[in-house]
Amino acid sequence: RLASRGAARAGAAAGLSMLALAGGVLVILAVAAQAAASGAIAAENAAVVVMLPLGLIELGALIEPALATRLAVRASAVRLIEVLETPAPTDRGGVAAVRSADRVPSGATVPAPPWPVELTGAAIRWPGCEEPAVRGVDLRLEPGRPVALVGPSGSGKSTVVAALMGYAEVVAGEYRIGGRPATEIGADDVLALFGWCDQSAHLFDTSVAENLRLARPDATDGELRAVVERAQLGPWLRSLPKGLDTRVGAFGVLVSGGQRQRLALARALLADRPILLVDEPTAGLDREVADDLMRDILAESVGKALLVVTHDRSRLDGCTVLDLGRSAAAPRLDVASA
Repeated sequence: RLASRGAARAGAAAGLSMLALAGGVLVILAVAAQAAASGAIAAENAAVVVMLPLGLIELGALIEPALATRLAVRASAVRLIEVLETPAPTDRGGVAAVRSADRVPSGATVPAPPWPVELTGAAIRWPGCEEPAVRGVDLRLEPGRPVALVGPSGSGKSTVVAALMGYAEVVAGEYRIGGRPATEIGADDVLALFGWCDQSAHLFDTSVAENLRLARPDATDGELRAVVERAQLGPWLRSLPKGLDTRVGAFGVLVSGGQRQRLALARALLADRPILLVDEPTAGLDREVADDLMRDILAESVGKALLVVTHDRSRLDGCTVLDLGRSAAAPRLDVASA
């Protein structure tokens, strides 16, 4: 809508500029003709005077983009000011505010690790939907026991992850953290338990350092280099001409798929949350890179609870597997074999 209004106003400005220019030419033509007829100026000079407004064409052409830019900047400023002036919430609103009446304010005590995070017989429903997207989920997360959530697209893997972070609602069964119902813990505190490594992690058109600092803005350069080393990107970083200050391009176009996934892992490690959630870490990677990345993820998860969401069952040695592939209504829990 903003773009449509901006285009309409810019078009109107362009039309008005042309009308003003044409009107100016006609007025000057009339005045010059009268002056030439009265002998005030020579006829050839009158012709030159009539041509003078045409010199304003380039200046008039600047009006349209200037007006469009002003409108766009003003609209952006309004949105930014709304965000900046919004009070810090004590609970997540909208989608995440499921069962908000049952939650205590943010800041409630979260049980100290080690503790289990458990879904028991859980039926999970997305906000705005009448029926659960997945049923009967039994999941237990705790340090030293990596879990893989496997199944084809549409089997409910993302729904389970969304329920853990509070973006989907557990409408049947239980969701407990350290033996306490998750609804008794502040929503912000629940979300703060999870370090999220997305399949399509977004990289902004800025430096490596600034992309990593999304996880922890106060991180020093030394901490950034250390976490990059842990994600096995140290040699790559040292090969960059500007190191941490190297730009990755819009949407990370200047890095490879493997580097993007490892930057996402480094960002999740920098956040240093008790639970590491990793979504399709090997998607689109060649076999050798995928094997190395999974090995590093498992190594870096020592001392943390780990949940790997994947459809690739070939790299899950040592993981307990929650299989959603057979039926979204009745997941099967088994142990991955070599």
